[in-house]
Amino acid sequence: MLDVHPPHSPTHTWKDFFIHVGTICVGLLIAIGLEQTVEYFHHQHQLHHFEEALRKESDLNLTDTDNDVALLRSVIQVEEADRASLLASMATASHTPVHFVDLPLTASESGRHWIAPTDAVWSGARDSNLLPSIPEEGATNLVRLNLVVTSLIELQHQLFDQEYRVRAAATLRGDVNNLTPLERENLLEAISQFQQIAAHAIYQLQRARTVIQSQ
Repeated sequence: MLDVHPPHSPTHTWKDFFIHVGTICVGLLIAIGLEQTVEYFHHQHQLHHFEEALRKESDLNLTDTDNDVALLRSVIQVEEADRASLLASMATASHTPVHFVDLPLTASESGRHWIAPTDAVWSGARDSNLLPSIPEEGATNLVRLNLVVTSLIELQHQLFDQEYRVRAAATLRGDVNNLTPLERENLLEAISQFQQIAAHAIYQLQRARTVIQSQ
């Protein structure tokens, strides 16, 4: 025969049900809280590394910006001397020798190179979704720096292209003094365009320096 035993615990009531549901809810809340806490400290760790990397990048950018401005100014001075020599030669119907100095922008006589400011740290923060954690003023400055750097990269390409045009016009006949009056005018125009682009690049570099200093 089968023995029927009475239940060892009383039949479940609504009270037991709500206690059970409440226990589950409390467990979920604890789990969510722990996850958010871990996420918060991870985010703070990322933010700390971002700020340190940004400080180092800013120091490097300030140095590079000062070097870039000095380099471009020296190149403009050389081009101005070339321009003056060309004008003197043209005024005397090519009887005055042209003293043309070629100062490559990519590597000047001083050994300096033009290195445009970088915004690699900003790009990394943007791509890693760290941007919402950055203070609004800092994020605004980083956006401004990104725009200036983009402009400077374009100007850098323009300057290198224009430098090539100046050199090509100057060496068209092997020596500047062998150029015809029209070819000298073309060279003069190429130098003027180079100087305009360089002057605009200096302006943008000074803007970049202002933004970097405000970070």
